[in-house]
Amino acid sequence: MPRDPNKKVRLTEAEQEELSQKAALGMASRRLAAYFGIDRATMTKHYGHIIDRHRAIAEASLLKEQWKVALKGNPTMLVWLGKQLLGQADKPENKDAEKLVAAHHELAMKDIQKYLEAKAKTEGVPKQIEVRQNARPPDNGKLLVEAEILPREDA
Repeated sequence: MPRDPNKKVRLTEAEQEELSQKAALGMASRRLAAYFGIDRATMTKHYGHIIDRHRAIAEASLLKEQWKVALKGNPTMLVWLGKQLLGQADKPENKDAEKLVAAHHELAMKDIQKYLEAKAKTEGVPKQIEVRQNARPPDNGKLLVEAEILPREDA
């Protein structure tokens, strides 16, 4: 039902009801505009409030049904809602935690270095001990270290 572009835009009550139903189904604004033969900007200007309201009602109804499914124990829906509403992720990006682990590993490396050097001195080993973190640490968060005994510079 194409409209005359020079004619003032007015949807009938029946057309507004049809617009509401199509908006509630999630039909894109450009498709709604094309369906009713109205420019998209004009459609949004004059009928955007109807489109937004009915989309919001439909989204709320859908979310309500998803909650029902989730609360019945559906793990997939529980995970999906957690990701959508709570910002949860399979592998969270937590820079503070990464910094904390790195600081912990650095302290552990220093402690290992001190322990091995003290042990070498008490046992009279004329060697220098170098401790370093493994270049490719495992994904389990554990600290892997390598220790190498080198000739002591002061010996």
